[in-house]
Amino acid sequence: MYQVGSGLFALALPFALTLALALVLLLLLAATLAAAAHLAAALAALLLTALTAAALAALLAAAHLAAAGLAALILLALAATETALLTLIVVLGHLAFSLLNSGRPDGRSAKMNVT
Repeated sequence: MYQVGSGLFALALPFALTLALALVLLLLLAATLAAAAHLAAALAALLLTALTAAALAALLAAAHLAAAGLAALILLALAATETALLTLIVVLGHLAFSLLNSGRPDGRSAKMNVT
């Protein structure tokens, strides 16, 4: 008898969950890098008086845009992973349903005891 929790689904689910966790951790890393960039820009403003305010603002904006771009890419990868996982669940569910109901043109399972 076909079990829904076996085969490809059992192999793909832990991989997909591990990938999603890794992407969430990368998102947290991007947020940490953005905070570090803000802190570095603030320290540079205090320590380097030779730089003008415009140069410091440009450095801060560049660091913020880079961190925001990295966060956006990670969120996009998370969405793609979730979509792929949901598609896999639907396809495997359809396959399990088809296998359980195959064999008779009236839709009844060939494995059913009909009296």
